[in-house]
Amino acid sequence: MINDEMIQYLKTVQEKNVIERRERLAKIIYKYPNIDICSGRIPTQEEIYAIQRCPLYDGMLIIFNPLENEEKE
Repeated sequence: MINDEMIQYLKTVQEKNVIERRERLAKIIYKYPNIDICSGRIPTQEEIYAIQRCPLYDGMLIIFNPLENEEKE
């Protein structure tokens, strides 16, 4: 049976994972400042290769959905 303590533990693990992924993303952005992360612009093939070769890249989605930006405008 799942209790409050287990739920809190899972939330903590999830928050830690999000923070770690954001830190890796920040390092990638720092290393490749010319990559426009959240404009929704389609990345060039060279940018995609640069991100994938970065040792910090773990398969996470780098370029965000362009529709996400349009809704905010």
